[in-house]
Amino acid sequence: MYLEERVEQLETLAVDQSKQSELIAKAVAKLTVDTQQGLDSLRKGQAELQQEVTRLADSIDSTNERVSQLDRKMDQRFEEVDRKMDQRFGEVDRKMDQRFGEVDRKMDQRFGEVNDKFAQIDEKQDAMRQDINGMRQDIAELKIGQELILQILREKLP
Repeated sequence: MYLEERVEQLETLAVDQSKQSELIAKAVAKLTVDTQQGLDSLRKGQAELQQEVTRLADSIDSTNERVSQLDRKMDQRFEEVDRKMDQRFGEVDRKMDQRFGEVDRKMDQRFGEVNDKFAQIDEKQDAMRQDINGMRQDIAELKIGQELILQILREKLP
């Protein structure tokens, strides 16, 4: 009897272990499936992330190219503006030089006319001085003549 009980216990134990082995096998299978699904999901997410990173990198490259194009356009425009400004300032300089040249010529002409008038005034002043000196001499001669006449008259008229 003892053996039969022991065999029965072993059979029960074998059944229990079989059930436990089945549970463990199911759990391992489920864990394997879950792990595989998790890895698949992770791989899919990684692939999507890689695609997004690639798309962003392409977008950044495209943006960098557009920025470079804008930089080139801005440089061209600034060079164009510089050329136009240089041209305009050159035109303004030429016009100012021309106007200042005209003003200088007119001023030189006017100063020349003023100098001529001063020269005429100087000539007239010199002529007047000569006339005045001549008049002084004439007056001095008249005084001498007058004194001579007075002296003669005094002598003749006692």
